[in-house]
Amino acid sequence: INCFVEPHQACEESLKYGYEAGLSTGDVEFAFASASFSALLGIQSGSNLESLANQTSRYIGKMKEMNANYNLACFQVYECFVRNLVGETGDPTELSYGGKDLLSIMIETQNEMRGKNLFYFIRMILAYVFGRYELAAEMADEYRKVVPTMRNPRLANEILYLALIALASADEEAKSESRGSAGVALKELEGWLGTSQWNFLHKVKLLKAEIAFHDGYVADAA
Repeated sequence: INCFVEPHQACEESLKYGYEAGLSTGDVEFAFASASFSALLGIQSGSNLESLANQTSRYIGKMKEMNANYNLACFQVYECFVRNLVGETGDPTELSYGGKDLLSIMIETQNEMRGKNLFYFIRMILAYVFGRYELAAEMADEYRKVVPTMRNPRLANEILYLALIALASADEEAKSESRGSAGVALKELEGWLGTSQWNFLHKVKLLKAEIAFHDGYVADAA
């Protein structure tokens, strides 16, 4: 539960240790589960993106070497996400690996169920970040269909980005509904402040600013 109560940066080293410990004891599933959480927290905590992309690539190489492909799709999504953010790809809203659509790869390798929800989650964030709000809304709808029941450190970002996308993509008819859902999301995020202001306060402030802008209070949003 450290990732919910401790600063995310403080959790990365213990997860990297878990990865090494898992490999050294033969518990491959534990090793790569630790690596997956480490990559996820690295993305959320401001780690150097180029270093993170290279580290994730090394994890992928190790998984292939050990034929441990049960979580491979997730690592490929993480690497694509980071490389898109640093501008190494043509269309930063696409998720492709080795020149091939990553969702197609998941289906071919029977990793669809493990990686599909993450694929849509990451792609909706990329679409939002790069201003393609209609695509972001489309990916958000797909994500809701396959949202996992297991909760992990990305839950707060799920709440945040679904609200941001709703505000940014709503037409005139949907504005009231989107504003209502954003208000609900804000209350949820404010509830997380009791566990860790370091991890969640900036998310609360960002959503407050977007709600203020949506409501026409531009000075408050700034």
